[in-house]
Parts: sequence; C-alpha cells; structure tokens
Amino acid sequence: MNEYFVAPLNKTQHQTEHFDCATPALNQWLRNTAGQHQDKGISRTFVLACDDTPQVIRGYYALAIRQMIATATLPIEFSKRLPREVPALTLARLAICRTLQGRGLGEFLLYDALWRAKEASNQVGGALLFVDAKEAQAASFYAQYGFKPMPESPLTLAIALSKIT
Repeated sequence: MNEYFVAPLNKTQHQTEHFDCATPALNQWLRNTAGQHQDKGISRTFVLACDDTPQVIRGYYALAIRQMIATATLPIEFSKRLPREVPALTLARLAICRTLQGRGLGEFLLYDALWRAKEASNQVGGALLFVDAKEAQAASFYAQYGFKPMPESPLTLAIALSKIT
C-alpha cells in the first residue's frame, strides 16, 4: 500500500508543472512563486507526495512569518494576558490536487502545517497561526479545526499556537 508523506519542496525533485487543484491562482503560485519565495526566505513550502512516485506533488502548503499583530484587533479569547503586539505565523497556501480532493488529505496537510507552526513557535516564539481564506467555504474548513474569525475580517482566521498539542 502506498503511503503519503510531507516533505519540503525541492525545486529539482518535485514536478510543480503538473499540479492541478482546480484553482488557477494556487496552481500558478506553486509553479512560479513557491521556489522563489523559498530562495528569498519569504516562505517555506511543503508538499504532499506518495512513496511510489515521490516527485509527483499531490498537495502543498506554505508557511510564512506574519507581521506583529496588535492584540487590540484580536478576539478577547486571544488577547487576554498578552502584550500590545504579538508575533504570528501565516498558513499562506493550502491545496490538494483535483483528483484527490474529498479524501481527507487537506486535513492531513493542515495537521502537518499546525505541527510545523507549533514547532517553529517553540523555537522562536509565535502566539498565533493565521490563515486568509479566499472564500467562505475555505473559512468554514478552517473553523472546523478551531480557527476563529477576526472581528474586522471574517475571512481572516487564527488559532492560538498554545492550543496545538
């Protein structure tokens, strides 16, 4: 039986040009921007692959540092006992190839992203992980996993990294 695994994007090993998640902007970002952002230290991309064809990307996500966040802009459950500004991370992208959608692999990638964000915060600090959902359906996906919408922008959601175990 083939096993899925998550690995850092390797521009020489992984085939970005064949990835299709049915959202052109996410396909294009993987093909044209992910590698450049890695080279410049802007974000890190992690790909979902299968052990029988490890070069084929089945899904991906990207993590990046977010600017310092003013706690006054956060829901009260996030801002209690915190200084005026806190460091945060961003789940910048998350996509699953069209043929594998609906099989729980988005959840698999999200859990991996949460784990990596928690590990990063353990090393350098970080209070929250944000995601900027592109549409209400995506926001509702993240809400199922404990992400809370921001009062001023319901498509921007966050989860406290301290809640991730």
